[in-house]
Amino acid sequence: MVNRGTIALILTLIAYTIGMIAYALATGEIRGRYDWIKFAENPISFRDWFFLHVIGATALIFFLWKLRNRPRA
Repeated sequence: MVNRGTIALILTLIAYTIGMIAYALATGEIRGRYDWIKFAENPISFRDWFFLHVIGATALIFFLWKLRNRPRA
């Protein structure tokens, strides 16, 4: 059985992903079929972008895990 904490975690990660896609569309990072490959000319930018999102997703998962496992009053 899946508990409510797991469902909340999954829904939060889905919302985070939708937010990343919406931000990329709004800022023009995703325009056409191959326009998103702008990082080919600047791999440092890709590395920074990638690690920023990995760190953000990891921090979000850790925060939700700590929130779920906190002692109840």
